[in-house]
Amino acid sequence: MGFEALGTQCADDLEAVAANYCDFLHQEGEGYLAEVITERVRGVLAGQLV
Repeated sequence: MGFEALGTQCADDLEAVAANYCDFLHQEGEGYLAEVITERVRGVLAGQLV
């Protein structure tokens, strides 16, 4: 079970936490991983809006 299992009530928190973590990853030189996470979060959030 991953963050995909969170409900829509957690969407804002998920987006904020992911953005902060991805900023950290970019600072650490892990830009590719940050992009992977960003795309997964966007996909989850888009699926919750349906």
